[in-house]
Amino acid sequence: MEIIGKETKLKIDDTDLLECKITDTDMNNAEFIGVDMKNCSFEDIDFTGSVLKNVTLDDVEISDCDLDGMKINGILVTDLLEAYKAK
Repeated sequence: MEIIGKETKLKIDDTDLLECKITDTDMNNAEFIGVDMKNCSFEDIDFTGSVLKNVTLDDVEISDCDLDGMKINGILVTDLLEAYKAK
C-alpha cells in the first residue's frame, strides 16, 4: 500500500504495516491505541506535548534528545539525570 499526497482523517484498523516507513508526514493530533510498535525506530521526530499512557517501555533507548519538560510519573527527567550524575 502506498499513500502519496495529502490525506486527512485517515483511519487504519486491524492492519499489518510490517516494515512500514513514514517520512515527512504531519501526524498532529494522531492517536495510536492498541498498536504493537516493537523494534521501531524514531529519528528526527517532534513529540512536543505528546502523552504516553499505559505504554510498555522495556528495553527502550533514548539518546541525543531534547528532554526539557519531559516527565516520568510527574518527575522531570532532567532532575532525575542531575540527581543520578550527583551520585
